[in-house]
Amino acid sequence: SLFNQMSVVQDALTAVEVGVRDAGVTSMHDATEFGLWGGLVEVASASGKGLQIDKAKIILQDEVRKLCESFAIDPYCTSSEGSLIITCRPKKSAEVIARLANVGILATEVGEVVDTHSGVEVHDAGESRTLAYPTEDPFWGAFCEAWAKSGREGPAGLQAPG
Repeated sequence: SLFNQMSVVQDALTAVEVGVRDAGVTSMHDATEFGLWGGLVEVASASGKGLQIDKAKIILQDEVRKLCESFAIDPYCTSSEGSLIITCRPKKSAEVIARLANVGILATEVGEVVDTHSGVEVHDAGESRTLAYPTEDPFWGAFCEAWAKSGREGPAGLQAPG
């Protein structure tokens, strides 16, 4: 059911309708490899800024949560194809979210851009932690394990590892 949400093209085109740079959107990044946590660290690094993130505000669709639970992987650091991280001027945030909602794209404000010395912090249930770049994307291990268990041949006759 989420297959058609794997592209961020419509998300990006819709978001920039509010304006760019000083007029609105200041950056966009597809959180594919290493998921949201990896994408947030990359955004902070590329912009020379820090981020304060409220984990409770992050949208985690039920299908994604259930799938990640069934494979025992962290949904926040696994491949998140179709998830777009957008930074924008604070006064434009509500407009970006509304425009995305108008075309059926789920979006919410999850944090704020701060000075670089703050790093990337995630606040969760009253605790804060500095977010480091993930060292592994658990998607690939789970994918290879499921592939190996299937006994099926892969592309061009390749066998699953294992």
